[in-house]
Amino acid sequence: VFIGPNASFANDMYPRSKKRPPRFLRTIIRKSASIGANATILPGLEIGTGALVGAGAVVTMSVPPFAVVAGNPARIIRYIGSAGRAKKQAVSAPKTRDRYLYALKKAADMRGSLSVAEFAKELPFIPKRYFVVYDVPSEKIRGQHAHKKCGQFLVCVKGSVRAAVDDGKIRKEYVLDRPDLGLYIPPMAWASQYNYSGDAVLLVFASRPYEEDDYIRDYGVWRRALRVRVKKR
Repeated sequence: VFIGPNASFANDMYPRSKKRPPRFLRTIIRKSASIGANATILPGLEIGTGALVGAGAVVTMSVPPFAVVAGNPARIIRYIGSAGRAKKQAVSAPKTRDRYLYALKKAADMRGSLSVAEFAKELPFIPKRYFVVYDVPSEKIRGQHAHKKCGQFLVCVKGSVRAAVDDGKIRKEYVLDRPDLGLYIPPMAWASQYNYSGDAVLLVFASRPYEEDDYIRDYGVWRRALRVRVKKR
C-alpha cells in the first residue's frame, strides 16, 4: 500500500456535532492500493485491491478493485489493466480478435439502421432472461460482482457505458457506445459498469434465470474461488 503526503482519513461523518459516535467507522485499504497526496477519504469506505486514488481526490464512495479515481467528489476515470498500468483508452471496437467483444451485423440505408444477431449461432448462449438498465447517474457504479454459472451479454442500445472485465488473468476495459457492439461476460468473470452517459440504455441478456446464490459480490471471495477452480483442474 502507498499513501502519499497529507492524505487524510476521516472517522466521523459529523465532526462538528461534538457528539462522539458509539463507534468510529473503519476505513479499509486493500493490498497494492495507492492513495495520492492530499486525498481525503471519508469514513466507512473501502479502497479496493490495486485501486489508485488521484492526488487531491475527495473519496465519498468505496473504490472498486483496480479502479483509478480522481476529482471532488472522486469518480472512476479508468481501470488499471492486467499489466499493472492504467490504459488511456478503453477498447471501443474489435479491431483485433477479442474473446469478449462482438461486432454485430448491421444494415443501414436511407430508411435507418438495424443491428441483428442470432443467439447460439453467432452469440455465446440462448438467453433465459433479459433486463434493461437506464437512468443511471454518471457517478454510480453497477455490477461489481461475478456469477458462478450465469453468462451475460451486454449491448448499449443508446448512449454509452464503460465496462471492465476481469477473468483472473486479463483485466480489460471496454467502451460500449453503439448498438452493433456487444460484450460477453462469461461465468466467473468479475465485471463492473460505470460512466453511464445521461441517455444510456444498457440491454443485458442472461443465460440463466435470476438466482441470488449464483452471485459472488466480494472481490476477495471471488479470487479465492478462482484459485480453487484452478487447483481442481
